[in-house]
Amino acid sequence: MDTKEESIATGMASSRRASAEHRFFTGMALAILATVIVGFTPSFFLRPLFPGWPSPPETIFYVHGAVFTAWIVLLVVQTSLVASRRTSLHRKIGPFSVVLAAAMVVLGTLGALIAARRPTGFVGISTPPLQFLATPLFDIALFAAFT
Repeated sequence: MDTKEESIATGMASSRRASAEHRFFTGMALAILATVIVGFTPSFFLRPLFPGWPSPPETIFYVHGAVFTAWIVLLVVQTSLVASRRTSLHRKIGPFSVVLAAAMVVLGTLGALIAARRPTGFVGISTPPLQFLATPLFDIALFAAFT
């Protein structure tokens, strides 16, 4: 096999590998979105259809839900754009993720502090509020550090 044929063969293998990676990451993003939808349907997405489901009284938690959902939708959009080789649009949308991530850190922190101060604590969590507060604050710190 001469150099040109080797180059073509290598390029084809590389293209197949990239295509498989694109399918994997897009598929995982869609799986994450599906998990979020299923998990938060009773408490957020279709809240009126589940009247017995516990829900927080403060509006901030609904803003939190909308912003965190937007983050997952953005993940699906961005992975799909890269998979379809529309990287120019992917880069244009990218700065929005910085704004969204900052909003998530603020809303997550405020939400955790508000829930911890409630006499009933966190909705659906039986652990004492101040003891459980470490969990969301640690998660938010990790998100901020690795995003």
